[in-house]
Amino acid sequence: MKKLIVAGALVALIACGREAREQAEQAKQDAAKAVESAGQAAQEAVASAADQIAKAKADFLAAMEPQLEELDRTIADLEGQARTKSGEAKKATEKAVADLKEQRAALAKAMDDAKQKGTEAWSDTQRNLTEAMDKMKRAAEAAKKELQK
Repeated sequence: MKKLIVAGALVALIACGREAREQAEQAKQDAAKAVESAGQAAQEAVASAADQIAKAKADFLAAMEPQLEELDRTIADLEGQARTKSGEAKKATEKAVADLKEQRAALAKAMDDAKQKGTEAWSDTQRNLTEAMDKMKRAAEAAKKELQK
């Protein structure tokens, strides 16, 4: 009888151990699936963010083009006005035009570089381009005011 009880207990123990192993294996598989799913979701989120940054970059650069064209017209107007001036006024206007052309070339290069770059550090590039455009606009306005004196 004792042997029968011990044998029954062993069978029950073995059955419990097998069930625990099966449950542990199922939990392990479930965890692996959850990790894989989270990884996919993270990759999709990163890809979506990169797409949004790329679109924002393209939109920003497209919006800069008309501003650059307006500055080109301002430079052309200043050049025309410089031709009608003489003496120091002419020299000052020609210098202002030369400075604006130099800034314009640097800005155009920065824009071309930004078009070639990826989306990494886009916020820094955007800020630098905005500051360069603003600086050039202020210089153009100052040159116009100087000419009107």
